[in-house]
Amino acid sequence: MSGATSGLATTCDTAEKVNSNVVNKAIKSRRLPIVPDVDNRRFCRVCQDMLPVELFPAGTRRYVCRRHLWERVQLPSKMRMLTDPRKKLLWQIWKRCWVDAKIIFGQPRISLLQKDIERSLAKKLPDALEELPAELNSLSLMPADPSIKLSCKNMVLVPPTLRKTLLKARRDGGQALYLETLASWRDAAK
Repeated sequence: MSGATSGLATTCDTAEKVNSNVVNKAIKSRRLPIVPDVDNRRFCRVCQDMLPVELFPAGTRRYVCRRHLWERVQLPSKMRMLTDPRKKLLWQIWKRCWVDAKIIFGQPRISLLQKDIERSLAKKLPDALEELPAELNSLSLMPADPSIKLSCKNMVLVPPTLRKTLLKARRDGGQALYLETLASWRDAAK
C-alpha cells in the first residue's frame, strides 16, 4: 500500500514539475502558457470564455476566436485599405461580382481576383484607373456564360443599364434569354 502512495506522490510531483516548466518557459519567452482544449472547446483570451473549437481560425493554434480576430486585425486592415480610392473601387466591383454570382447565378464561388479586375480595366480603359471617372463606379463585370463561374476568361465589362437588363433577363427567361440579350448588346456595340 505504501508503494502505491509513493508512486502517486511521484506522479503528482512529475505533473507539478511539467506544469512549472511550461509556466517558466512562457515567462521567459514572454508568451502566455498553452491552455489545453477540453471536450472540443478552447479558451478565447478576449471573450474570457470556453468556446467550440469551430469558432477559432483553422491552421496555427490560436487563442482568439474568429469574431475577435476580425474586429482586432482584419477590420482595421480593411478600413485602411478602403481609404485608397482605387482599391475601394476594385473591392466594390469584386463584391458586386461575388454577390451576383451567389444570388443570381447560383455559383458557389468566383475565380476572379481584384488584380484580374484591375488588369481587365487597364486593358479596356487605359486611363480609367489613374483618373477614376464617376461612371467607372457603375461598371460591372458579368459572366459571358452564366453556367460557368466568373473568371478572367468568362467575363464581360458592361454599363449599369445593361447589367440591370441582363439580371432581369436571367430572372425572367433563364440562361437562354440572358445569352440572347448579351449577344444583341455585343452586336449593337460593334
